[in-house]
Amino acid sequence: MSISVMTEIASKRDIEPLQGVFLESMYCCLSPAGASLLQGRREHPLQGRPQVSVSTEYPWFINRTWRFARLTPVCRKLTASSPALYPFGMTTFKTLWESPSAELALPENEVHVWRVALDPPTARIKELAQTLSADECERASRFHFEEHRGHYIVARGVLRALLARYLDKSPETLRFIYGEHGKPALDEEALCFNLSHSGTLALYALARNRTVGIDVEYMREKVAREQIAGRFFAPQEVAALKAVSAELKEAAFFKCWTRKEAYLKARGDGISVPLDSFAVGLGEETALLGCKPDPGEVARWSLQGLDPGPGYAAALCVEGNDWMPRCYQWKG
Repeated sequence: MSISVMTEIASKRDIEPLQGVFLESMYCCLSPAGASLLQGRREHPLQGRPQVSVSTEYPWFINRTWRFARLTPVCRKLTASSPALYPFGMTTFKTLWESPSAELALPENEVHVWRVALDPPTARIKELAQTLSADECERASRFHFEEHRGHYIVARGVLRALLARYLDKSPETLRFIYGEHGKPALDEEALCFNLSHSGTLALYALARNRTVGIDVEYMREKVAREQIAGRFFAPQEVAALKAVSAELKEAAFFKCWTRKEAYLKARGDGISVPLDSFAVGLGEETALLGCKPDPGEVARWSLQGLDPGPGYAAALCVEGNDWMPRCYQWKG
């Protein structure tokens, strides 16, 4: 569900009438209500840490904590001469987005994340529109604003193009099925996926035989952070956010929000799961910290923060712990 929607209903007790809006934003990430979140991520020099500059002949990625640094094939080179300081000592490194090779493979121990700009040239939007199904075209026609219509076409068209690339099929031949709460999946395929859209950016997560969820938000200042957190977040998250200094509060809020959304989207249960029934870490523990009524969920899922670009926050939730991320930039 989008931040803009939640801002509007933060003070309302009955959110059931908006279920359709939530599902559209959560699973298709194409609702106008989820668009246009604002610029301006703040970064702060990390005090008392040595400068680091590392590169290898293989793409790699450092997980978001120094203490538990993990090398995984994601980025060709990482230079962190002045890492950023985030709430509760969490460090973060810019995610570097690879250009994919011609022969792209997806092993079962990898999760591929794709970053896509939703504002390509008009000619490209028309090309992608040709791959959509009849119901997708009909849905596109219902958007009042041409910008939102274009975003929808690109998001769905690129989704089809990505899946077709991994499956070696034609994009227009793919058929989707939808879960009880609206989460899309491929019919009779082991390839799992999820997508999220905000502003002019979309993120896609793909994996084989493991469930994934992804969320991205374009951060804007005029969000009722305290009201939303107080109404929907777990008590320990509310307490953690209150302890954050004013200049870091915006980033901390959106980190918490995207991690919670990524988990919900991975589960596919929609708003049937109360947002305050589970808690995520805001600092070094980019993790699910607790879940009611099933504490076993903590061991089932792993969370990873992502840096999709200036002004955006994002997170990835994946079933299991025996996986590594690879991040790609779509240039199709």
